[in-house]
Amino acid sequence: MPVLTDGWQIVASNLNLQKDCLLTFLPLSQFGLNLSCYVNGVCGEFYYTINRYLKLGVTIIEDAFVQECFGDNPPTGAYELSYKGSLWTVSISKLHSSYVFFQGWSEVCNDLGIQEDDLLVFEKLDDVLFGLTVYRNKIEIRLSKKVESDEDDVFQISKADYYETLLKDIEEDDNVYIPDENSSFKLVFN
Repeated sequence: MPVLTDGWQIVASNLNLQKDCLLTFLPLSQFGLNLSCYVNGVCGEFYYTINRYLKLGVTIIEDAFVQECFGDNPPTGAYELSYKGSLWTVSISKLHSSYVFFQGWSEVCNDLGIQEDDLLVFEKLDDVLFGLTVYRNKIEIRLSKKVESDEDDVFQISKADYYETLLKDIEEDDNVYIPDENSSFKLVFN
C-alpha cells in the first residue's frame, strides 16, 4: 500500500484534518491527487456508510449528511439511485432515529451483488437523485447489473448427468491419458 510521507504533516495541518476521518484520493493528472475528507461520514454532498443491515433490507443515511444536504426538510419518499448508468427507485424512511434507504434497497443489493460490510459512498446529484460508489476491501469495485433470464433459458442438470458428460468429453479427448486397471505410476519428487 502506498504511503504518503514528505509534506503530509503540512497538508494535514493546513486542512485541519481529524484523526478518525475517511480520506479518498483520486488521480488528477500524472502527478496530482484530489483529496476528499469525510468528517462524520460527510464530505460536501457525499457521504459514506458501511452496509451493515443487508438482512433487514436497509442502509443508513448519516445524520450529518441529512442535516448538511436537507436542512429543515428531511428526506422522505421516493428517490432515484444511479450506479454506472442504471437507475433504481428507492424510498427513504425514518427508522427509529435514523433515515434509511428502505423499499427498493434489497433489489439494488441483489441486482448489483452488494454485500454486507461493503463501504458505500452516496452523492446527492440533485433533489431526487443519488449516485452510488461501492468499495470492498478498500478498493472500488465495478459491479454490473445481473442479467435477467427467461425461465426457458434456464435448465437444470443432475449431478450424475453432469459427471457422465464430463467424463465422456475427457475420454473423447485424444490428448488425455486415461489409465486402465493394469496401469502403474511412479511418483518422482525433486
